[in-house]
Amino acid sequence: MESNLDNLTLQLTKKCNLNCMFCGQAESRLIKKQEFKLNRKKISDILKDAKKLGVKKISLTGGESTLRKDLFDIIKEINSLGISTHLLTNGYLLNDSYCDNLINAGLNSIGVSFHSPTPEIHDNICGIKGSFHKLIKGIKYLKNKKPEIEINITYTLHSLNYLDSNKMLFLANKLKINKINYSLTIFLDNSIDEKLKMSKIQLEDFYFKIVPNLLKQEKLFKINISIEPIFPVLWGKSSDYKINQLTSNQNSFNKYINYYIKGNNNCDIYKKRPCTYVLKSSRILANGEVALCCDSEDANFNLGNINNKKFFDIWNSEKYEKLRNLKNFPKTNLCRVCKREFKENLKQQKSKTILFYYHHFGGLGHGNRILSICKALAKENRDYKVIVINSGSPQPELRINKYAILINLPPFRANKGLFSGLTSTEKTNLRFSKRKKILNQAIIRFNPDIAVFEHFPFGRNSLKKELVEFIQKLKTHNCKIYSSVRDIIEQKVNLQKLKKHLELFEGILVHSSKDMGFITSFEKPGILKEKIFFTGPIISKEHSELISKKEINRQFKIKNKKIITISLGGGIDGDEILDKLINIKDKLDNKIDSVMLITTGPSINPKIYSEFKNKIKDKKNILITKFNPNYLDFVNAADLSISMGGYNSINNALFTRTPTIIFPRQSDKEQIIRAKHFAGDLDILNYKTISEKDLIKSILKNLGKNTKTKPPVTMNGAAITSRFLTLALTLTDLKIRLTTSCNLNCEMCSWKKKKENLGFEKVKEIINQAKILGIKVINFTGGEPTTYNNFEKLIKYVKEQGFKISLSTNGVIDKSKLNAIIEFIDYIDISLDSHNQIIHDNIRGVKGTFNKTIETIKILKKNNLKPHINVTICPDNFKSIHKIIPLLSNLIKSISFTLVDTSINNSNKLKFKKEELESFYFNELLLILKESLKENIRVEINPFFKNLKNMNNQELLAELLFNKEKYINNLVSVFKNSDKSCDAPKHKIRINSNGNLSPCCFLDDYSIGIGNINNQSLLNALLSDKFSNFTNNLIKREDKCSICQKGYAIYADYFKE
Repeated sequence: MESNLDNLTLQLTKKCNLNCMFCGQAESRLIKKQEFKLNRKKISDILKDAKKLGVKKISLTGGESTLRKDLFDIIKEINSLGISTHLLTNGYLLNDSYCDNLINAGLNSIGVSFHSPTPEIHDNICGIKGSFHKLIKGIKYLKNKKPEIEINITYTLHSLNYLDSNKMLFLANKLKINKINYSLTIFLDNSIDEKLKMSKIQLEDFYFKIVPNLLKQEKLFKINISIEPIFPVLWGKSSDYKINQLTSNQNSFNKYINYYIKGNNNCDIYKKRPCTYVLKSSRILANGEVALCCDSEDANFNLGNINNKKFFDIWNSEKYEKLRNLKNFPKTNLCRVCKREFKENLKQQKSKTILFYYHHFGGLGHGNRILSICKALAKENRDYKVIVINSGSPQPELRINKYAILINLPPFRANKGLFSGLTSTEKTNLRFSKRKKILNQAIIRFNPDIAVFEHFPFGRNSLKKELVEFIQKLKTHNCKIYSSVRDIIEQKVNLQKLKKHLELFEGILVHSSKDMGFITSFEKPGILKEKIFFTGPIISKEHSELISKKEINRQFKIKNKKIITISLGGGIDGDEILDKLINIKDKLDNKIDSVMLITTGPSINPKIYSEFKNKIKDKKNILITKFNPNYLDFVNAADLSISMGGYNSINNALFTRTPTIIFPRQSDKEQIIRAKHFAGDLDILNYKTISEKDLIKSILKNLGKNTKTKPPVTMNGAAITSRFLTLALTLTDLKIRLTTSCNLNCEMCSWKKKKENLGFEKVKEIINQAKILGIKVINFTGGEPTTYNNFEKLIKYVKEQGFKISLSTNGVIDKSKLNAIIEFIDYIDISLDSHNQIIHDNIRGVKGTFNKTIETIKILKKNNLKPHINVTICPDNFKSIHKIIPLLSNLIKSISFTLVDTSINNSNKLKFKKEELESFYFNELLLILKESLKENIRVEINPFFKNLKNMNNQELLAELLFNKEKYINNLVSVFKNSDKSCDAPKHKIRINSNGNLSPCCFLDDYSIGIGNINNQSLLNALLSDKFSNFTNNLIKREDKCSICQKGYAIYADYFKE
């Protein structure tokens, strides 16, 4: 499909200087208190890509685009590339000087918003007095200065201004406007002020009286007029035709008026048509996200972000191309419905959303962990929307907004001591009320799939009411909830409340090694132990990303001097330590030349920071700063690191192997416990009691250490957490092969040659870890799973854990056993290979199995459990196989017909001849489809024509009947190899009875080496580099998957041209 990019819109900023009643951006500005704007350098990169893509026109919008101080430079740069520039503005800043600058920059056209031809109404809607007159003055000046400039008006219609539509046209003519677009506000969103909504009478008045008059004036005034929305039957029609229909055929349009009032986008009278906008246009938002159009901005999916990927690559990406190739892409003149239609029609393109919540009282640990995880998600090209809510004071120095949409709540600060109590600049209840509104809006706007809460429920008790309510509301939206917590919790915890809060969480992600464990001041309850997963320690960079010592020496012109880095963490305390270190600098220099690189932390008291700055003025080689985003690089380059022993500080020391002195905080035990745990790698001192002499001695001793020779420590906790969240988002199916034991003897089965069983306790362990991932359904298969020892006990346990149970069985189940397990089964699929008893029993290798299976199906039906039927198609049974449908029509809910895979047993008896395949696909299959329509049974065929996969049975039947020759000649496509990537292991995982992990049924019989749960836990296997590399680089029928559907691929030779 041709997809040249003609038009590109850049949302330069979210910021605005007006406060319009109906503005769709207002909510987003409430959520995002900080200003979102496109980075200037990124804009230049976008413009280069736009030139490369052949863009003809670039529109600059906001918020309010004229608030950008570099707007004129941007327009000049666009103009220099030979691209037309269109500016969208509210006109408030269009004074004479500003207009001159726009014209000199090379602006080609401008679009302005009018809300009434009357100053009072316009200003009232805009929320600022004087806005009308400033807009009028700016338009007149532009037209006077550059008569050829194109000026367009958008007149947003509502109950307060629709009667002035004709007056607006006269004003537009007076101002020499080129085009005016009348656009209803009715579909903007549900939060629109009720007084602005138009009633049915008002809509009828507008469409049947005002619109015809406007269209009559169009030719007289030579102004291009558009009405949005206009009735579908009038699309593309001339003005005369529209006038005639609207004045003489009003009754036929009542249904549309009713539709507009209800805003019912499922109304069958409103038909979708292909969207050319998607093919030729694109939009880049202020946060860097690429959107299809203005109406897709809030849809919960994205196409990419220019902060992580070049726009050129995003436009040409497979994801964008899929959208452009959708037939009847949802587009209507009711543009405001598009947003809802995206959600309905593009579910397969929906981006998953991860929300993080953290609160801090001045420290950097919580924010740094969240930042590192966000970086890991971005690095692994996770195509997710990431939201971070900071509940404490803003921490811009962390630059979290580079990797996520950042929401800074109106903050609370500590009131009592360092980490407890709450205080703010307004009454506590009022602040909580404001925060609650923003949190609720975040749920509505982003609809997160996963929410991760840093430190709660192990702390933040002063916020627990807000947090619990937020979590409970998230869970009503089917959001999975996780806790993110450091290695040590050393504080008072109410165990009863902790247990209750833990029930809200799927899992607890402890960012510690399993060897260190989760050290707590309280005895861990059982519910906590079963939810814990150790991600490993989190560090902000990988070894390969560190800046070299040579480069840091060059930057700071350090030569023949020892580097000592000093950190006070967030800066809320530790000034006593820093004071002592600065005091000994002169004495230390008498022993050894050194440079002190000090980072106090951004939360340091400004007065104390100023005192330190003054204190070091007469000292040599001391550099002090509040925050250094590359601090880990400095630690790596240092000869000695001195810190207080917080989570980040200790990990920095272990990761870089830099000699380290720790001065743990004495007011609580956490830092002391952590320091003692790693005492073999660190020197621990008490800053309250150490003398200057002993401090110098300790520094000299540690400067002499050569710890860099030790092997580097692996700290991939951020990457493991990223992988975990990906699994929790995408893994939907877990299939466990309990045993190879079976009570039948099917010829096509390979499992009957093996004697393998998963241990009962091992299966329970798998179930517990599946629960942490938030998997909802567990499928048991075999062999025959009901022959597994303790099967009844197992499924009862699984049910108690809150799972739904799916069972894959041959249906030959003892009646007493069936009655014992039926209450625990939610879904069941049964194998049946013919409507004929003799044929079925022959295939299954045991006489009497047909009748027993039918009896099982009938018992299930009596218990309101209709099964799905699996039919394996082979040369012995494909003829007349359609008769199985009427046999079972009132007993089952669906049925699948799957061609036998001959590669497993290499049996020639199971191999089809060419004419047999043609007979099945173009004779027997037609009968199957006819029976399915007659009996109203869902049918699935495997393998099948990929382009027909989404058709219903009736459409399939018609397609195959009327185009039989076409598909006979293309039957090779059903069996030939595919070079497309395979997503199967990202969504489904199978555990075989020998413990091997397998991504699909075609690889069950082969050991592909991606993990075995007998050697490691399920989660550790799924999060390993081996499994991650396999799933992210999987190509069908290549490498380990070369055997995929091998039994089908052999048939491709039959149909070669």
